[in-house]
Amino acid sequence: MRVLRTLAGALAAVALLVVPPAPVVRAAATQSSITMVAADDAHTCALTSTGAVRCWGGNGFGQLGNGTTTKSPVPVDLSRMHGGFASITTGANHTCALTVAGRVWCWGRGESGELGTGRQVRYAFPVAVAGLSSGVRSLSAGQGHTCALTTTGAVKCWGENAYGQLGTGTTLTGLAPAVVNGLSSGVISVSAGGLSTCAVTSGGGVLCWGDNLNGELGDGTTTNSSLPVRVSGLASGVRAISVGGGRACALTSVGGVTCWGGGAGDAGTVPTAVPGLASGATAISVGGGHACALRNDGRVTCWGANGFGQLGDGTTVGSSVPVEVADLAGGATAIAAGGSHTCAVTSGGRVQCWGGNAYGQLGAGSVSSARHTPTTVDFVVYQMVGLSPSVPAGVIDRGTTVRFTAMVRPRGPASVRPVVRFVVYRQVAGAWRLAATRDVAADAQGNVSLRWGFVTPGLRYVRARALADSAYGASAWGPLVTYDVR
Repeated sequence: MRVLRTLAGALAAVALLVVPPAPVVRAAATQSSITMVAADDAHTCALTSTGAVRCWGGNGFGQLGNGTTTKSPVPVDLSRMHGGFASITTGANHTCALTVAGRVWCWGRGESGELGTGRQVRYAFPVAVAGLSSGVRSLSAGQGHTCALTTTGAVKCWGENAYGQLGTGTTLTGLAPAVVNGLSSGVISVSAGGLSTCAVTSGGGVLCWGDNLNGELGDGTTTNSSLPVRVSGLASGVRAISVGGGRACALTSVGGVTCWGGGAGDAGTVPTAVPGLASGATAISVGGGHACALRNDGRVTCWGANGFGQLGDGTTVGSSVPVEVADLAGGATAIAAGGSHTCAVTSGGRVQCWGGNAYGQLGAGSVSSARHTPTTVDFVVYQMVGLSPSVPAGVIDRGTTVRFTAMVRPRGPASVRPVVRFVVYRQVAGAWRLAATRDVAADAQGNVSLRWGFVTPGLRYVRARALADSAYGASAWGPLVTYDVR
């Protein structure tokens, strides 16, 4: 006796009796090692060893660069660009990246000119910064402004400027890069953070400009300055700088750390040495209310606010002195402090993050509660596949040929073509049996089609998934397309 003559019955049978194909196996895809990580208020980005940029977290302004404004708790690829980058930086709602050729691209919020395109327009994909097609050595983004250090030692800034953070002697918004007054050469490091900016000169001295409400310019006052001012007591001996929300820290040539401004231990209006960090530090990063240092043995220590667990010591108790991050796998090679979270690149080329996660900025796969200790970010990007039949599901005549079209996203590099596996199941004596399997390579646009003729009567269903390849992990199985062949 034929089972379930009606389409409604057929669908019920699928739900009750189908034995699905083997489960998706996570990842034949290659995970490139990570060389750099950048974090800000609600999003995080990483640079892979192959020069690709992947971002995750908040995306209300398109700061993830994947062509959407939908937040993502897992890393997503940039739209239109798949590699060739040498460094990255994140602002509050925008992101910028530097290519190996020295060109600058930015994306995200642009209403304050922070993308440097000459317009106050946001973009959810990378756009070129005006006048910086080559010759740039490094980048740094603040809340709504961005700065570049050129290969000739000049500093150029653009974007929001209400507090003089562009260093041009005015408070007018800068829609395109402009040289900071007096810094056309001789600079080795620059850091933009919050509403201010600082630079390290070739002589090891530090200059800062912009907002000074919390003493973040380090000149002993709380007076804003639209021109660079010298940081008190730091005329030499500094090799790197990091500026965050209302505070700044300097890394000395002997590996010591000194800070000034509000929060992160409340350093004050002039530099103060951080307890326990007189030497041995190799990198520093200042976040919204906390700061972290990377030690020469791979340990990471953090201090300041800890309401979201951003210090990584397993608690939510703030500390005015550095505390060691717990359970950091294999030691770290790079660090980044965000608004309320922190990330580190491990010696194995992975990324671990901890702290606030309201926007998915930890890359933990979900928008969830804060994590008080490091969690590993999964950089395998899993494909998605959509299946569209030329004949709608339902009752069809014997001899009908249906064209099934599958679309695979995201599209990877041109050298990697995804393969889609189609399966056809038939119902035999009330049980679903595999009738056929076909693997079809996608075209350059990620589209695949399969023509299938239904010759014998009975219940059938067709589904598809994209197989894992060197660029991406396998997709989940797509929805069933069910036919009752009469």
